[in-house]
Amino acid sequence: MGRGNFLGNGLNLTPVSFHLNLLPLIARALGVSIDALLGVESSRRRAKATDTRLQRRLAQIEKLSAPERRQILQVLDALIERGQLKQKMQATA
Repeated sequence: MGRGNFLGNGLNLTPVSFHLNLLPLIARALGVSIDALLGVESSRRRAKATDTRLQRRLAQIEKLSAPERRQILQVLDALIERGQLKQKMQATA
C-alpha cells in the first residue's frame, strides 16, 4: 500500500485500498461526480463558469448594432494594449 492511502478522522488512520473501476459505482451511490470524489471538480467548475460568463457577454455584444460593437472593440483593444504595455514595463523593471 502506497503512502497516502488512508481513511480516517485525522487521529485514527485506516489503510484504504480499492480498485479504480469502483469509482463510478461509489460516485453514483453518493450522487456525486467522480471529479467531486477526487476533489478536482471545483477548479474545473470555476474555469467553466468563467468561460460561460465571457461567452454570454460576447453573445450580448453580437446582438448590438455595428457602431456599438465597434465602440466596445475599441475599448477592449485599448485595455488589452494597456495590459500588454504594463507587462512589458514590469518585465524590464
